[in-house]
Amino acid sequence: MALLLSDPRAALVDEFGEVPEGFENAVFRPREVDRVISRATPSGHRLKVRPKRGDKPLSVVTRYFLGTPELVVVFYTKRCRYQCTFCTLPATSAYGDVPTESIQAQLKAALEFATQELPDIRMVSLGNEGSILDEETFSREQLRYALETCAALPSADEIVLETRAEFATEALLDELVELVSPKRLTLKIGLESADPQVRERILRKKMDLGGFERVVRSLGERDIGLASYVLVKADPSHSDTDGRADAIATCEYLKDLCKSSNTRLTLRVNSMYRAEGSLWSTWAESQGWTPPSLFDIAEVMYAVADEDVQVFAGLSEEGLATPGGHFEAREDFQPWALTALEEYNRSGKIDLLRQVATHRSIGAPAPEPR
Repeated sequence: MALLLSDPRAALVDEFGEVPEGFENAVFRPREVDRVISRATPSGHRLKVRPKRGDKPLSVVTRYFLGTPELVVVFYTKRCRYQCTFCTLPATSAYGDVPTESIQAQLKAALEFATQELPDIRMVSLGNEGSILDEETFSREQLRYALETCAALPSADEIVLETRAEFATEALLDELVELVSPKRLTLKIGLESADPQVRERILRKKMDLGGFERVVRSLGERDIGLASYVLVKADPSHSDTDGRADAIATCEYLKDLCKSSNTRLTLRVNSMYRAEGSLWSTWAESQGWTPPSLFDIAEVMYAVADEDVQVFAGLSEEGLATPGGHFEAREDFQPWALTALEEYNRSGKIDLLRQVATHRSIGAPAPEPR
C-alpha cells in the first residue's frame, strides 16, 4: 500500500490515464487489504488492491423461492480451496481467514438489511461461494453461531446450507440437525453432471460419485433434504440436444437416488455460461460452444418435474459471463420467456414453466405483453 499512497497523483494517472477533474489535491487514506488482483491499467501495469470487507457479507437477498419467502446470505470468507474449471466465484472471496467477530457482524448486517421481511421469512439459505461446511473457510464456531442465530428466527422453518458433499460427515450432520431443530435442514450440493467424463475430466469437480451417494443416503436417514445443481450444456462440445440430454439424465439419476434413500429433493437446473477468465471458457471458445437457450432450460425442467420434486431455474450469470457467453446473447432469446421463468421461480406456478417449455414444440407465438 505504501507505494500507492506515497504518490497519489501517480496512482490516479496509473488508474485513469490522467488526474480526473476535482482530484487534483486528492489524499488517499490507508486501508487494510487482504489481496491484490491483476488487471490492465492505461499505463500498462496490472494491479488492483481489494479492500478488506470482513464486516459485510458478499450478498444478501430476500425473495420468494417457488412460493416460499427466503433470505439468502452469502458470507465473505476465505476462498474455496477447489479450482473447478468453470467457476470464478472464489475470486470474490478472501485469501486469508476471516475472524469470527467479522462473521457475526456480517450476519447482523444481513438481518438488519432484511428487517422488514424477517417476520415472513420461512427459508434461510447460507453460503460462502464455496462450502460453508468446510472448516478451513468457515470455522465450527462460526457455523454454530450462524445456525443458532438463524434457527432462532420465529418464522423460519427451514435452513439451507451450501457445501460440497465430502464435508458432510455423519457426525457433523447429527450436530447440524441438533443445532437447527425443530427447523428442517437442507444441503445444497452441486453435482452438475452424473456423467464422469463431464463432471471430472471437463468440470474437474474432484467429486467421487460413490461418496456423494453415501452422503445422500445419510441425508435421507436424518430427514435432511438435498438441493442439487445440474448444469445444462456443461461440455464445451455439447450441442443443444446433447446438453438437454445430459441434464435430463442427471436429474433422473438424482430423482432415483433420492427416492431410494427417502431424501427430499430440489433440482436447481442451471444455465451454463462462459465465466470470464475461467479455463472452461477458453475451451468453450475454441470449440465454438454457444450457451443453452432459455427454452432448453425450461424443457429440461418440465421433463423432470413431478409432484415429489421441486424444480428451480438457475438463470443468473452473476455478472461473470463473457460477452456472448449467456443465453441472452442467443438469437432465439425472447424476453417474455425470461419473465415467465423468473415468475415461475418466484411463485412455483407450473403453468408458467409449461408455457416456456412447450413453446417450441407447439410453435406458439410469443404471448402478448401484459
